[in-house]
Amino acid sequence: MSGLDMLSTLPYVRFNSRFRLAQIIETELAKTGVEPNLIAEIDTIASVVSCVIHGLGVSVVPWIALRDIAAPIVSVPFGEPQILRPIGLLERRSGTRTAIIDRLHQHLSRLSAPYGVAR
Repeated sequence: MSGLDMLSTLPYVRFNSRFRLAQIIETELAKTGVEPNLIAEIDTIASVVSCVIHGLGVSVVPWIALRDIAAPIVSVPFGEPQILRPIGLLERRSGTRTAIIDRLHQHLSRLSAPYGVAR
């Protein structure tokens, strides 16, 4: 069963629409023409994932939310092409925390693999 088949036939657990991520997901859903059967709107990604794990329905979440999940769930790419969310770090040119920001960037880049960008 494809992701769009799941979204059009199974109950849908939506991430709260006041967040930018939810707006991106809703925009992509609108492009597909799929009208999911909304059964719940949840405020946190972890809670959405928990609802899916416990059989409440299907959802769309960032892949990183599934990295450490041991439960047997089905995960398929979402969007054509698959949606990616760029993020970035800002720092002062003459900042005194360059070493800390470098370590933070390395950590975020490693967590975002294979999409992380080297500094």
